[in-house]
Amino acid sequence: GILNNVTFRNIIAKGEQGIIVRGNISILQNIHFENISLVINRWSNVTEHPSHDYRPSQEPQMSWAEVDGIFALDINEFYLQDINIEFNQPKQYYYGQCLNLSNITQM
Repeated sequence: GILNNVTFRNIIAKGEQGIIVRGNISILQNIHFENISLVINRWSNVTEHPSHDYRPSQEPQMSWAEVDGIFALDINEFYLQDINIEFNQPKQYYYGQCLNLSNITQM
């Protein structure tokens, strides 16, 4: 199937991980994030070993990775508008980038 024309709007979130949007260019199309506020903060030991968790999926289901604000991979038409990402102090060794985007065909 195809996931097409999806908008995430007016979201306020706080967590130990960021947002992951991963697909296949033929499957994820026209994905929008609008008015998003994300605060990344450590308060437990969960992020001692940060990873991208893709479950349920084919291999790899999990892989070590820094914690990015938004990690997006393999999307056809990906749009960001009014995005605020904050990494709380103290800075953790595994904090990555606010935006980590790969293989996005149109932005």
